[in-house]
Amino acid sequence: MKGLGLVLSQQQKLVLTPALQTALHILQLPTLELQELLNKEISENPFLEEGDSTKDINSVSAENQLVLDEDKENNIEISLKNSSEIKLQDWDKYINDGATDFGYVRTNADSEDRKKFYEESIEKPESLAEYLWEQLSFVVTTEEEYDIGEEVIANINDDGYLTVSVEEIATDMKLPVSNVEKILNIIQTFEPIGVGARDIKECLLLQLKVIKNETERNTGSENLLVQEIIKEHWDNFKLKRYKDIAKSLNIPIEDICNAAVLISKLNPHPGRSIGNIEPRYIYPDAVIEEDDNKYIISLNDEGLPKLKINSIYKKLLKDIKSLPESTKKFMENKFQKAIGLINGIEQRKTVFCKVIDEIFNFQNEFFKNGEVSLKPLTLDDIAKKISMHESTVSRVVANKYIQTPKGIFPLKYFFTSSISINTNSPISAMSVKESVKDILLNEDLSNPLSDQDIVNELVKKGINIARRTVNKYREELRILTASQRKKVGCR
Repeated sequence: MKGLGLVLSQQQKLVLTPALQTALHILQLPTLELQELLNKEISENPFLEEGDSTKDINSVSAENQLVLDEDKENNIEISLKNSSEIKLQDWDKYINDGATDFGYVRTNADSEDRKKFYEESIEKPESLAEYLWEQLSFVVTTEEEYDIGEEVIANINDDGYLTVSVEEIATDMKLPVSNVEKILNIIQTFEPIGVGARDIKECLLLQLKVIKNETERNTGSENLLVQEIIKEHWDNFKLKRYKDIAKSLNIPIEDICNAAVLISKLNPHPGRSIGNIEPRYIYPDAVIEEDDNKYIISLNDEGLPKLKINSIYKKLLKDIKSLPESTKKFMENKFQKAIGLINGIEQRKTVFCKVIDEIFNFQNEFFKNGEVSLKPLTLDDIAKKISMHESTVSRVVANKYIQTPKGIFPLKYFFTSSISINTNSPISAMSVKESVKDILLNEDLSNPLSDQDIVNELVKKGINIARRTVNKYREELRILTASQRKKVGCR
């Protein structure tokens, strides 16, 4: 038996200061949520006010500016030159009578009508992502786990389903698949039960694990029967072929009917129970416009208030030493928070513009020819172009939309995995999916194509993928099987 004792150990640990936390939070916020945050801060922080200052953030001392600095070992780039703390002895440089105001000025002109429309038309409940992030913060213990959790949650849609594969996330983040699978398994235990599932079968099975002991009728054998139906006989169950299932399992059809009653009580859309997703208004965070065969990219930040430091409170800082200690701490905290917020907004704008510009440069053919021209693109591809870590790019891209001549798309839409084809020139999974769609749109419904037929047609185009991949893409496109399409005479 080992005795008790003291052991010295050295370890590297990342500590997120309040300024860094604010900067990371701002970087990830969509425009409407950022607008809400800024209005809240203006109402609570006496050092902040709206103004028409035309001076930009560069008038702030370089020693205290938030800057982007690559730090791959700690997996974070946003930091402060020297220190985020503005000491009392340094404040004179900010409060001299001749000092220039510093602030953030949006690039677009005001549009009060549009601002009023969005403010009045959208009621902001807690979103599913926010609900999951809150639960995530209580269970993860490392920065890597939190980054993985953020990425997984960012790819969960409003219905509660994971829209990309674990392998894709692992590839983008350059991590082992087992690391991502571990965090996904944790998220699948969150409320609402069934969230994070990759398909409807997994969603229902996750719910069965929780409710199996909640009803007297749901005995162990009944639960096993329901699981088997979902796992092995789902296609027949969807078509209500209960006799075929009963015959296959050699049990009375009444048992299948009882199992069907239990399955009908499960929720195939668990994410819809959180927040009010209908109606949903999408506010694009950036806009790409075509003008005389040229594309113009701009941030859609019309609704964001312009921020500056309140001149009255700035003057009060001259007498800071004569104030009570509690007041000094209050004013120091609020002043530091105001500086951090203004810097964070400016850095968000800079990084956001870089990311959008690189996405456009990489996917410019899409804006001419549509989905078939999408190229394989990962977060790491963009990160290397702008010399940042992919976790930063992930935060920029998460939950943001861009308005283009082809419509409004989430930024995540432009990131797609690659598939090797016969010519050894990889193409995007989205492009292959579009090819599958085109093939099926032109098929003869009196003799619809099987998944293997689709594989054969893709081979003619130089695309060599497995039949199960075609099956996956067809289901994602919500297109029925060949026999079902023939039976109902539609897709």
